[in-house]
Amino acid sequence: MGWAVMKRMNYFQAVFNHEENSPVTFALICPGVALVVMGHFVLNKVMVASGIISKFGTFYMGSSFLLIVLQLITAWLLLRLVGDHFSPVKQGSEMIPVNTVKSLS
Repeated sequence: MGWAVMKRMNYFQAVFNHEENSPVTFALICPGVALVVMGHFVLNKVMVASGIISKFGTFYMGSSFLLIVLQLITAWLLLRLVGDHFSPVKQGSEMIPVNTVKSLS
């Protein structure tokens, strides 16, 4: 459901076009990390341990390769989000320094 909402709101397009720069975008890393961890768990502790596939066989190596590719894509996305988040403020954007906010008293 979250995927459908973000897609309908063009959230992914905004992130990839560097239009969205909030800390919330770092939550996009979680599914990639979870899939890699769960994939390795299922591959090693379920399929190899139970004897369904052999360790270092063709299926094992192919699945490991796909999980490594997903891990690299997730790392690339993380580095891109860090670069967007900590890049200098673009000229013309408004930013209010914290020390200039007037108190209400």
